[in-house]
Amino acid sequence: MKKQIIEPDFIGGQGGLTKEEENALSKYFADKKVKNKKRINAQAVPTKMF
Repeated sequence: MKKQIIEPDFIGGQGGLTKEEENALSKYFADKKVKNKKRINAQAVPTKMF
């Protein structure tokens, strides 16, 4: 059995986020949200069967 590696989950290190980091994260999560919406909408489109 492989030994599990436990690593802390930090965004931005020990201190507070800089404005650049905040903007980059905001853009990343906004893009991810749009991408997920497109994927969900594509799956929800019914197809006509004749």
